[in-house]
Amino acid sequence: MKGYKVILISLFSVCTLSGQMHEIGIVVGGSNTIAEVGNTRFINPNSQVIGIIYKWNKTTRYSYRASILSTNLSSSDAQSGNPARIRRNYSFQNQLLELSAGIEVNFFDYNLLKDDSAITPYFYSGLNLLIHKPPLSVITPSTTVEELGVSIPLIIGIKTRISPSIALGVETGIRYSSTDNIDGVNDINTSPFVKIDNVYNNDWYVFTSLTLSYTFGQLPCYCN
Repeated sequence: MKGYKVILISLFSVCTLSGQMHEIGIVVGGSNTIAEVGNTRFINPNSQVIGIIYKWNKTTRYSYRASILSTNLSSSDAQSGNPARIRRNYSFQNQLLELSAGIEVNFFDYNLLKDDSAITPYFYSGLNLLIHKPPLSVITPSTTVEELGVSIPLIIGIKTRISPSIALGVETGIRYSSTDNIDGVNDINTSPFVKIDNVYNNDWYVFTSLTLSYTFGQLPCYCN
């Protein structure tokens, strides 16, 4: 009898681990930077973000997630609210493509089998690959060169099912990048005639967005 119990427990465990539900959707929102040029507010969307997102919901508490997002990061000292930056009057644009992969963790159970609408806050982190074109200099912003980099996302959001197959989410998250050249100031940091603050801090950027996704695939088996 004990052997049968072990077999039944093993079957339930396999059911929980192998169940899955896929989501694919679109992302739209805004972006901003936290760098040596422009506004220093953490959440201040001023450029459009658009992309696609994929999730593999392994359990009610976590999902594997990947996304491809594109934006034209931009900022201007004239809109910073900082008198020193306003007098300096630098600005920049940076075309950025972000490829991200990581794990999304739900604060509450997000059960896709229930008939009622599930809702939960969540946290996401992982690793991003950046392909971007910072200006060679904020002094000559029209000249660009493509660079590769990485960033670490720290994202919080809330999501809900609005129908059996459609989910809606709202999120915002900072990305700490491996570069201090998103704003194009690297080449003038050593100049004694140009004042650039925080030259020893890498640049950050922020995405604030909506996600609308469609669920499909094998129904997850949450055998509680």
